[in-house]
Amino acid sequence: MNTPQNNYRKLLLIVTTVLSSTLVSNRAMGADAIFELDAGADRETDGTFVFDTIPSNSSTDFANGKTFTVLDGSSHDVSGTIDHLTDGLGQTNGDSCCGPDSESFFAGPTGAEDNLRIQLDLEVNVPIAEINSYSWHNNSRAPQIYNVYGAINPNNNAPDFDAAGFQESADLAALGYTLIASVDSMSLGGAGGQVGVSITGDVGTYRYLLFDIAPPTWQVGTRATFFGEIDVVPAGPVSVPFKITEFHYNSELETVTLTWDSIPKTSYAVKYSTNMEDWDSDLDDGVKADDGDTTTSTFDVRGLASASGKLFLRIERN
Repeated sequence: MNTPQNNYRKLLLIVTTVLSSTLVSNRAMGADAIFELDAGADRETDGTFVFDTIPSNSSTDFANGKTFTVLDGSSHDVSGTIDHLTDGLGQTNGDSCCGPDSESFFAGPTGAEDNLRIQLDLEVNVPIAEINSYSWHNNSRAPQIYNVYGAINPNNNAPDFDAAGFQESADLAALGYTLIASVDSMSLGGAGGQVGVSITGDVGTYRYLLFDIAPPTWQVGTRATFFGEIDVVPAGPVSVPFKITEFHYNSELETVTLTWDSIPKTSYAVKYSTNMEDWDSDLDDGVKADDGDTTTSTFDVRGLASASGKLFLRIERN
């Protein structure tokens, strides 16, 4: 790291956060999938689907705002963007197509007869209680057919995903994947409508979820499903490690400004050391978190560095 000079000395700043580690294990899972079709005339058009047995789509689930990646296949050139799947909203009409305002994510046209594989990165290992998926089309694009796999640290992963190496006959365990559930809502019939799927039970703990999506197969031609949302509900509180995302040293004022991941209504201690062994000294032992996902604070570090110009900073959650 290039550091600014002050008084002809280099001040070496090393900033860290104190993280906790959780040991997780996995095995073959026994998750159950239930399906529901709402084909009535009074379907909701505000982006929130309501079913008798399936939870409504949510903007506060753990997947909200997380990143989906297309691993194999492609979306239709008039499909909505893949981030619609984690924006908390379903479609507001039964034919939300086409172009930049489309609220549906769907495969095709070239290769739409093949499976579309997409992967969700939850960023941390999450004990999962529910995986819920939602689709809506007035006709043949409503059914959902897919296998969903979980992984913690897969060998076959983006950006170098090998589709040929990920087949049903492959040794998925060797690739780091576990089949969670197989979904096929074709049995609900072909009337069209809003379809909700909820996978519950012994789902498991995973960071990555891979959806291997097949098109509905009941008519001539290929009609890829119009997906609107995919939600993930944790089985309990999820420990999200926090990290320092930005730091800036002002050599003129001899201050350092830190930004770190934080939780609202939580306080943090910012400690310093000159040898990475003694952490008894505080810059501030009670920094209150900002609203939102990060906190930014500035600290005076004049005269704190060692004779060789070294200063180490650490943030701890109180």
